[in-house]
Amino acid sequence: VKLTTWDHLNFSILLRTSTRLYTIVEKIKERHGGSVKDISLYKHQVKAENSLPDLGSTLDEVGFEGGTQDNPRTEILEYDYKAHDSDCALLLSSPRGASRKDVARKVQAEIENEARLRAAAATAAVAVSGRRKSIENDAEPDED
Repeated sequence: VKLTTWDHLNFSILLRTSTRLYTIVEKIKERHGGSVKDISLYKHQVKAENSLPDLGSTLDEVGFEGGTQDNPRTEILEYDYKAHDSDCALLLSSPRGASRKDVARKVQAEIENEARLRAAAATAAVAVSGRRKSIENDAEPDED
């Protein structure tokens, strides 16, 4: 089983041809620690015509030929996936050159910026209501 973009996560596994594709998808998820989703499988090469969308199919049903346990046949199944998305500053930070202190500073700066924006919005609300009061106070009194 080969990852389309990175050889480091390729692995070999001995399976029966009666194995369903969703079982292979689960094995791939395990290899990634559960952090991947929307896994796409391809027979031999990543091409639209080689896509294996029906995860309920068996290896035999999608055309993989088996061998014997003593002499297994090697087949290539490629996969691609969507990585986990997050808005976590730690996960979005660069893994190279970014220390925990850099990430902590970035998070603290975001918190301070949000606080400044809230304070500015509150000040603007006070200024608007302050103007209303001064306009009301400047109005000429009604004379009877």
